[in-house]
Amino acid sequence: MRKRFALAAVTMAFLLAVPACTGVFYQPAGRLYATPVEAGLPYREYIFTAPGGAQLGGWWIPAAEGTEEKGTIIHCHGNAQNMTAHFMNVAWLAKEGYNLFVFDYEGYGASEGVATPAHVNGDIVAALEAGMQLTRERERNIGRRLKVIAYGQSLGGAALARALADFEEKARLSGVIEEAGFYSYQAIARQKLAQWWLTWPMQWLGLLLVSDEYSPERHIASIAPVPLLVVHGDADAVVPVSHGRRIFELARDPKEYWEIPGGGHIEAFHVNGGAYRPRLLAWLAALP
Repeated sequence: MRKRFALAAVTMAFLLAVPACTGVFYQPAGRLYATPVEAGLPYREYIFTAPGGAQLGGWWIPAAEGTEEKGTIIHCHGNAQNMTAHFMNVAWLAKEGYNLFVFDYEGYGASEGVATPAHVNGDIVAALEAGMQLTRERERNIGRRLKVIAYGQSLGGAALARALADFEEKARLSGVIEEAGFYSYQAIARQKLAQWWLTWPMQWLGLLLVSDEYSPERHIASIAPVPLLVVHGDADAVVPVSHGRRIFELARDPKEYWEIPGGGHIEAFHVNGGAYRPRLLAWLAALP
């Protein structure tokens, strides 16, 4: 009886671990959560094309009226929901003079296709190109140069680090922000399996079932010489802070690392009533 129970437990753990290895990365939703209008911001929809031909949905959110237009932030969101939820993480920056370009990966929101590491990598490259094009239109209208910053959160941060290696205009970026990202798909999958007693013995599946072909750890150093800011909360229960420290270790100068006391997952600029927002604005202002 005990042997049968043990075998059943191991079998169930295996069956649960297989989707856990993949589902931990992509949890898309098709529903509309909110629009910038609800945050007091105008916006326009923008459709662009992924390398494989899928039509991707995005929003261009201009810097709030009455502010000095300082630049454009291209935002790569996390693994769950879609851009209509995640744009709220950066909406406050529009009110500080930054245009926002937010978008959905394949399979998220209204975007066509299916999310895979290869697709998401191409989606981000296409989004960076679209964000640059939209910024150039603004530059022609206002007659001056604008800063362009790529900002990735969680999965978006990890995927952005890899996608930048394929982005031909990387040198045009003024800065890159990596918040709550992970350095390896295999490492984070293994850690997730280790969190539950039933899947703990199956940690090796993180190596067997998850590919590190698009692992950011192999490309983080190549972000230089674009200034890199790595931000991670020390209370992040989703992506351990050790990942932020490792990303910073792998990066080359110019780079900065901010470890946010009490910060949970992608909460760095919302914790303590937004206490760290002035610091980020100062970092952005100092970019070339």
